[in-house]
Formats: sequence, structure tokens, C-alpha cells
Amino acid sequence: MTLPDIRTAIVSALASSGLGDAVKAHPGVLTESDVKTILVNTPTAIRVGCMGIPAIARTDMGVEYTLSWAAYILAQDRAGAPRDETAMTAAVLVAGLVAGNVWGRDDLESPVNITADNLYSGALDNRLIALWAVTWRQAWTPEGMDASTLDDLLRVVVDWDVNPEAEDKPAPTDTIELAGGSVL
Repeated sequence: MTLPDIRTAIVSALASSGLGDAVKAHPGVLTESDVKTILVNTPTAIRVGCMGIPAIARTDMGVEYTLSWAAYILAQDRAGAPRDETAMTAAVLVAGLVAGNVWGRDDLESPVNITADNLYSGALDNRLIALWAVTWRQAWTPEGMDASTLDDLLRVVVDWDVNPEAEDKPAPTDTIELAGGSVL
């Protein structure tokens, strides 16, 4: 499986837990311009993104990637529900759903270092928006990838002319066999 598959599994799990259509995938770190557009048609939104891979290690099981995830919770005021209360309540719910969750996958370990942070700022408050972030790290050890499923990068031939001024001599060409039958 791939990182987008994991993100989709996280979004699906959070959405099916009662958070519904408010939960969507996000390409990465939430920016100010994102905040401007996300809450256009909804008073509450949750965006899930992969923040990076802060550690990679070879283990007996293969290569283990430590994934860094964030679920951003944005809220605006609603009748009877102030934005700060809505955002902090949703943050607690999301953090509880993250704890121990492997998103229905057997290539992930339980999340660690789960935090929920209030990202309050005067600028957001002036725009009547509350913002929280639930972050966590999760180890992923994918099964080996089948090189035949990769795009057309199965065979690469590299030609170079080591003496372009001497046109009467042929330019050397080299073909290098790689593990798995690929050629470079």
C-alpha cells in the first residue's frame, strides 16, 4: 500500500466515526490561504495530511517509515456552539479515535506521541475561526514493492559521448543489470 492509501484509510475511519463530510484529505501542512477557503461552505472542517517521514530505518521486517500525521480542526461560530468549544471538542474526539488505531491495516503500528494543540492566533480570532491540530507519529512497514507495477521506468538505457569532438569514434554505451531484472 502507499501513503495516499493510508491517508484515505484515516479519512474514512474518522468520517465513519460520526464526523462525516467534515473530514477530507489535505496535501500537507495547513496554510493561511487554506484556512480562507476550507470554511466557505461549512462551519466545521477536519483536514488530514501527512506532514512527512521524520525517520526511516531498516529492520528485520523490511524498511520502517515513521510517518508524521496531522488532523486540523477548523470551526466557526454556530448558534449555541462557540467556535472554540466546537474545535476543542472535535480535537478531543479525533485524538481519542487516533489512539491505538491502525486504520484497518496490518502494516501500521499503533500511533505514538499523540498531541492535540490549540493553534489560536489573533489573526484567526479576528476572522472568527478556531483552529486545533491533532498530531501523531505512526510506524509503517510496507510489503516489498513489485517493480513491475512501476510506470515505464523498467528499462533505462544511458548513452553518453565521452569525446564529442572525435566524430570518427563511436560513443560508448553501457547497459547495467539491476536486481529484479531492471536495466539501467
